[in-house]
Amino acid sequence: MNEFDRFSKIKRNKFRGNQKIGFGDSFVDTKDLAPTFSAIFDSPADVEWAVREATSDGPNHRQLRNALILKQLSVLIKQFNLTESVESTPVSGTSPKEYNFEYPIGIPKDVFVFITENMDETQNWLGEGPFHEVAFDLLLMNCLSAVNKKVEKMFATNEINLDGRK
Repeated sequence: MNEFDRFSKIKRNKFRGNQKIGFGDSFVDTKDLAPTFSAIFDSPADVEWAVREATSDGPNHRQLRNALILKQLSVLIKQFNLTESVESTPVSGTSPKEYNFEYPIGIPKDVFVFITENMDETQNWLGEGPFHEVAFDLLLMNCLSAVNKKVEKMFATNEINLDGRK
């Protein structure tokens, strides 16, 4: 394995020694993110990896923004009491750290209705970039798909009207 183990919370730097990472979760309480998101994913370990990458890797400003956005999403998931997982398609990608990496969480199948052409090329592009960016984007897409699915069910069963009232 390389000097950087992507599953740890320590970056190894041969000049400065071991460094703790996780700027985003030092300013935002992210402890409940993985347990909350696990309700809509099949594997809690995969969700934990994605949350850790999104909030503990990459530039500090990116970690903080990701943590804040994911925190807001976790509130929505709790408010809607979401427990149904989203059907997804595996995604492989290329990042500066590793080639042909298969991400632990996939692309929600719901988003494919928005793609009008070049489906294969689009899927390839969705996996490109640093782990923290792709992990965040996949979490975001899956969470939004789960929320959308719940809202559609609520409209279908008349739990809420189009004006938002019960």
